[in-house]
Amino acid sequence: MQEYQLQIREALINGLRPIEDVPAGSKYLVECKGLRPGPAGLRSVEEVKNPFASDWSETFPFPQLLRGSEVTLLAGEDSICQVGEDWSLEELKLYSVSDRLEVETVVPGGFWHMADFGKVWVLFNGSCTVISLKKGAVFGEEDRLMLQDAVTMNTGCSFRGRLVFGGFSPSDFWGNNWMSLWNSVSASEDYSIDSEMSGLRKNFVAWTTIGGGDLLHVLLPDDAVKGLIKEADHSLEEPFFLDLWRRNEAGFRPMPWSGDVLCVKQLGKGVMVYGSNGISLLFPVVEPFPTFGLQEIADFGIADRGAVGGDINQHALTDEGGKLWTIGADYKLQQKGYKEYFLPSLGGSFAVSLDSNEQRFYISSASGSFILTETGLGETAQSITSLLYEKELVGIADERDIYAFVMSGAFDFGYRDLKTVTMIEVGLLYNIDAEAFAVVDFRYSKTEAFQRSAPILLNEEGAARVQITALEFRFGVLIEAVETVKDVQIDYINVRWQSSAARTKRGLGADTANA
Repeated sequence: MQEYQLQIREALINGLRPIEDVPAGSKYLVECKGLRPGPAGLRSVEEVKNPFASDWSETFPFPQLLRGSEVTLLAGEDSICQVGEDWSLEELKLYSVSDRLEVETVVPGGFWHMADFGKVWVLFNGSCTVISLKKGAVFGEEDRLMLQDAVTMNTGCSFRGRLVFGGFSPSDFWGNNWMSLWNSVSASEDYSIDSEMSGLRKNFVAWTTIGGGDLLHVLLPDDAVKGLIKEADHSLEEPFFLDLWRRNEAGFRPMPWSGDVLCVKQLGKGVMVYGSNGISLLFPVVEPFPTFGLQEIADFGIADRGAVGGDINQHALTDEGGKLWTIGADYKLQQKGYKEYFLPSLGGSFAVSLDSNEQRFYISSASGSFILTETGLGETAQSITSLLYEKELVGIADERDIYAFVMSGAFDFGYRDLKTVTMIEVGLLYNIDAEAFAVVDFRYSKTEAFQRSAPILLNEEGAARVQITALEFRFGVLIEAVETVKDVQIDYINVRWQSSAARTKRGLGADTANA
């Protein structure tokens, strides 16, 4: 009986299918665990190594390893530690913003965002804000880290010397002291100020001056009135913050969509503002006066505060519906898809990290983790809260059962009748003391679910004898391992098959099919 061959190659380069409704014979995979797609096929996912002396019992997405330009921090759900050059940890003591003698503790919240200004930095978790201002050192006083939880701030980033921040709650942005200040200033000026400030909604973004001392103005109205330098002679009659606002050095503006601001992050020459119902770009302008211009990017939002990651050149994000997108410094969103893989994680926390060496994104949640390469998407064995490239990938990741498994999409070989698969050959290389197997999914009707065969051991040449007759098939490879899977390469999967029925056999060719 004549035998035909199907070669599955492009699917190993393309990785997981971007949409669920793809036709039979599509050049994508339905499962790709522990492997990443690339130009040469499937390869092992590099392990993210824990650089610290102990593992962590905290739940995802904690702790997070945060690297600033002059400081490295390990931020847990309720603690902040400074990381030494030898990866030693020193837990930092925190004090109240309003009372520098009162010790504070971290209020648990969500994914941490960092605004980095060197030795000055700010952390946001949506419930509290931790501030290293170095204000005391400037005036010869003891420097203390500050914490505040009175004013809601979801997010912040550094941008050309400014702090850009957002995610406010109208109910707590202006405290009682600020309300009194508004009334006093309004009474002493020729113009009126809305003391309720009802226009400051949760879709607002604010920014400070460049290198100015107004970082704490929202929290400390006394500083906003007098400024940091006593000799400047500011007072309630001529408050410091109004001087800044008149010069348009600091300010705030609403986004053109409703809902919360969830993340602000520098991209190229601007700041991306990611919200629950929209995405916008803030960019600096100088005419007719220095401020931020605004461009609307998308009318949909992101999944949560941790659903964006990247650097100043590129971001990856998961939207509110579970689709994956990327955006570069040209500010053009590129839809990647993969909704079926991220949809189960919606409602939980995401963490998106960029491998700066290989330019690969890791998109993780408590239920799974994926790697986006230049050619497609694969699934990793670790859920990663954060990572750094230090000649190798280091970071915080959980440990799961590590194995490699790949399953193709459906094939009917181009005609609707019964076929018999007789042989599977795998272009496989792996450096491990484990066994590799071929796995076949099959079904007899397009409307029924696939059944899965028992694993079939591959011999030393990577071949396995198969004798399965069905209408449609999917073809997979399984590499089992107890501890780790290393150096796996899968270049192709060859499938040999025969026609099992005569009524549609006429017209079949002997050409090799490719997928």
